[in-house]
Amino acid sequence: MEPYEEHFIKIASYLGNEPTIFPVTGAKPTSAYELEPGSESISGSYPVSVTIEQLAGVWNCTSRNVKIILRRLEELGYIRWEAGRGRGHKSKLQFIRSSHDVLAGAFRRELTKGHIKEAIDLLGRPEICERQKEQLWAALYAEMGISSQRTAAGGTDAMQMIRYRAPGSLDPAFVFTAFEAYILGQVCSTLVRYEVSGSQGSAFEPGLSHLWEANPDFTRWTFYLRKGVKFHNGKVLTARDVKFTVERLETIGSPGLWAFKELERIEIHGDHALSFVFRRPNRFMLHLAGSFPMSIVPEGSEPEERLIGTGPFRIGSLTPDSLQLHAFDDYYGYRPLLDEVTIWFFPDMASSERHYQVSSADNPEELLSRPLPTGICPEYRAAGCKYLLFNFNKEGPQHLAAFRQVLRCVYNPEVLLEELGGSRLSPAASFLPWKSKHEQFSRDSLDEARELLKASGYEGQEIRLAFKNMKEEEEEAAWIRRRCDSLGIPISFVPYKDMDFASLLNKAELILAEESIEEDWEWGMINFFLSGHNSISLFMTAEQIATIEGILSGYMEHAEGERHLLLDRVEQLFRDRDWLLYGCHMNKKAFYDQGLQGLQTTSFGFLDFSKLWIKSPGGMSEP
Repeated sequence: MEPYEEHFIKIASYLGNEPTIFPVTGAKPTSAYELEPGSESISGSYPVSVTIEQLAGVWNCTSRNVKIILRRLEELGYIRWEAGRGRGHKSKLQFIRSSHDVLAGAFRRELTKGHIKEAIDLLGRPEICERQKEQLWAALYAEMGISSQRTAAGGTDAMQMIRYRAPGSLDPAFVFTAFEAYILGQVCSTLVRYEVSGSQGSAFEPGLSHLWEANPDFTRWTFYLRKGVKFHNGKVLTARDVKFTVERLETIGSPGLWAFKELERIEIHGDHALSFVFRRPNRFMLHLAGSFPMSIVPEGSEPEERLIGTGPFRIGSLTPDSLQLHAFDDYYGYRPLLDEVTIWFFPDMASSERHYQVSSADNPEELLSRPLPTGICPEYRAAGCKYLLFNFNKEGPQHLAAFRQVLRCVYNPEVLLEELGGSRLSPAASFLPWKSKHEQFSRDSLDEARELLKASGYEGQEIRLAFKNMKEEEEEAAWIRRRCDSLGIPISFVPYKDMDFASLLNKAELILAEESIEEDWEWGMINFFLSGHNSISLFMTAEQIATIEGILSGYMEHAEGERHLLLDRVEQLFRDRDWLLYGCHMNKKAFYDQGLQGLQTTSFGFLDFSKLWIKSPGGMSEP
């Protein structure tokens, strides 16, 4: 904001936060918050008595500077000033514009300049009312999306979008959230790609390798690499880069190392072929080869400092506020139709919805008069669900089996769906929706829970519930507390912003969380159970983890059907012992404009940037 705008906001706040404005017609005075948009700049507010000394204190300046500021505010049309004449006569200050009118003007100016972060910061100001904030958010959403900039030398197609959480590590060795894995898939490539084919069917397609083969007992897998593939730094891909990527997992202690614990050695056969030799049969190798820890990085690189891949986009810049991606002209596949993608991170806007809007207004002023854009709103059903997890590494009644049964009655997915609805799609009895569909759900009553509670050994301790600081999670946490209150179980809240479960170890007995499973759901499930880098590993005891690992021992040696049965056994263990309480499968929403073309989703329901393009009004795509 300009200095004089700040001066105006300060004095408006000091003299009552928001001046009272009355319409020109002389009607009853009305709060400026209640006026229609554009009507705040009204000639004639009630004059306020104030002294130069008071203003000097508010603005922290000398009396001489106060007079300079007042003169400037009058010139800008913000106020009228009438100096007091004679002893005992106070000066009069009359507001012509309101605080949020001035803030809206500053917001408009920043948006016009493309200063998205600065515009967002203004929306956090307390002087802006909720109605106006919603209008300004609409303008911001309209600014997001794809825009074309034409020059004599050609043109640039760029896209901007909002994300509600900045990514953690983009190092393939440590990525574990859905968004990080998604960005990794835009920047890096793997040896093979998992493609969904039919209902839960799958097929692996060539990635960086164009061919692969295994020996009869599945202890040796050989991959043949494409020739001429370039990294973003210009280096040509060789088998040594693949070997470096895998061996680096052990060197830096990656959570993804569990997948290669039976790997005996890697043999390189020239620049374009290599073999993975295992001590025991590995029928799961293609899943490993297509997983995000196997995003290939160049030999000797340091992805924790700067991520370099072979994917369709390269990282231009990464700051706490934004991530900028640039199309990689030398991509071995089809070069993206978008030239740039900028993702802005605004944690205070926490929402599970995603907006992909076309920005087509020639006049930025027009943006402020638009309603909140809706476009097309497809719903996608990613595997995974919300769940309630007990912290078994903290003392408390959660160690009592009968008390966990009580909370199973409280956290009943059918009742949860019926009473809260929203984005909740169906009750869950598994992380996989198609398995939950075949389960029989019982509507455990709170009366039954009261009887269980009497015999549980619970002594009335307060239970602390941790949940992500987002609207839907807050709603669900409040619902759990209401049901617990009716049973005499006091619940306090521990909201958190970032996916830092370790910080909750000594703070909460219950954790409300959500797990999203990628399209390669089998990899997603086994990685969740064995990676040692998620809620399971943090909140379950060593004995519980050993039980899970015992069931899954030798997992990769088995054929697909047998592996799936082992995953079922682990989930049945969770249900039988109430180690984890399943909630609901979620419907995710993604808003996008009808002008967007090439709408293909990746894992977790994100749009694939490399396929997006904008259709011109004439029906022809922009070159």
